[in-house]
Amino acid sequence: MKKEKALLGIFALVVIAIAYQRNTSNDKGNVRKVLDNWLDTLENGTAKEVADLYTEDAVLLGTVSEKLDIGRQQIEGYFDGFLESNPSGLITQLDVQNMGMNIAVANGLYTFNLSPEDASTEEVQARFTYVLERKLTSNTWLIKTHHSSKNPSELRGKEEGKQEPKKPVKTRRRERVIG
Repeated sequence: MKKEKALLGIFALVVIAIAYQRNTSNDKGNVRKVLDNWLDTLENGTAKEVADLYTEDAVLLGTVSEKLDIGRQQIEGYFDGFLESNPSGLITQLDVQNMGMNIAVANGLYTFNLSPEDASTEEVQARFTYVLERKLTSNTWLIKTHHSSKNPSELRGKEEGKQEPKKPVKTRRRERVIG
């Protein structure tokens, strides 16, 4: 009888673990939910609520920033300014790389409509990379690293009045010493 109860207990734990993994895995559907939540918070939340979606030591290379924002406090400062443009975004392309049970990398494209109160609406095409980390203690996915930048055609098209890509310039590779 004790052996049967022990086996039943082990079976129950396995079932719970499988259900847990399905609901919190880093598959494309769950990662998409995390990013959609970020977009929704960006559109409807405060800078602090957006920053709370990042880890304490997260890194942000923002779409309209010229600096590296490190940590929630700096990230909140970035979004204080960015939210003044009343952003609303839509992911148009997404690729997810599974880097183990608790890490996912999401690359893709999104389109933002920016509507500052004193200007007309501007549509911005951008590309992104997110590194997401699942916190086991709270079973939540947080953003560890986020890089967003305007698509190169956006940058060239506005200055030149056309969307044709420029030819790449040949350069010599330099040896870099890191350390």
